[in-house]
Amino acid sequence: MSFVYFTITFLGLTSSHALRLASSESFVTKTHYEDAFPLEDPAMAAYIRASAVNYNVSPETVKEIQELFTTFVKKNGGKASILVIGDSTMSVAFFLEKWIAKKVEGLDIQLTGNKGCVQDQLYNLNPPPTAILYGVGLHVLHLHPAQSCLDGAKMKGGVVAPPDSEQLRGTDQSKLKGNKDCGMYNDMVREAAEYFAKEAPSSQLIWKTTNSVCSDAFKGAFKEEIQKWHDQSRRQEMEETCRAACPARYAREDRVCGDEIYDRHSTELQRNTTYDALKPFPNVKILDAFKITDNQCDKTDTEDGRHYVGLDPEVARALVNLLMSEK
Repeated sequence: MSFVYFTITFLGLTSSHALRLASSESFVTKTHYEDAFPLEDPAMAAYIRASAVNYNVSPETVKEIQELFTTFVKKNGGKASILVIGDSTMSVAFFLEKWIAKKVEGLDIQLTGNKGCVQDQLYNLNPPPTAILYGVGLHVLHLHPAQSCLDGAKMKGGVVAPPDSEQLRGTDQSKLKGNKDCGMYNDMVREAAEYFAKEAPSSQLIWKTTNSVCSDAFKGAFKEEIQKWHDQSRRQEMEETCRAACPARYAREDRVCGDEIYDRHSTELQRNTTYDALKPFPNVKILDAFKITDNQCDKTDTEDGRHYVGLDPEVARALVNLLMSEK
């Protein structure tokens, strides 16, 4: 049994752990991730839960992807770095770090967590990385009221609005949980492209679209609320309730609450919006994770529906192919 050490930044935390790899390295299973990251580390717990479905990657597949990245590194003079920016759906960074970078000389993978608006965070771009893979989608969605539409609401602690705020009156703040309101999605995609084009002009830029959501996998409150949202006889009621709860977020009439919930429809809208928003930016390539994960419910945890760790090799293959393509 061999030991490999690495340091990785994820969701704002930096941890060093021993990664125990089977000496044969014949396939990848969730056990390796559980060995690498203790469950008590909250920054890693989400990834481990998303790995509940074991996935086996053949040695041939791993070797093929390693060879592709080896070619990519050689094309960049023998040294290349990839900065990955995103949330737990960027699990491809873990696959690359553990199974590709360790075998590809000159390849460096860095992961910086982002659970909000891409352009609201500072990034270490000096020296500029060879490539930046970035994208935010799930964390600007909600499933009101199971997951609040209030901007940045927390399950415990953290003030989401002044206690006497009209929008929170009569609400038990301790039970709130919500993601970020980054405004109109097309604006966020555009502003992020403008930011990286300015701050890292020599880096290849690749936006990763949001995974498709398999809401059939939802359990508990998520299942109950998504069924209400998908019931056409209740759709208007759900929309009105949501808009009333989050008037600041949905002040614009053309911004629809039901277009920003955890389901396939909303993530497909994000995908399509991304393609439109990036048309003026020919320097930004698109890694279509929605297409890779769509209709792949058997590749996600039975109580998740949002993460597809078993498809990380396919995402990695798509990434390296984009890195070596002319466009």
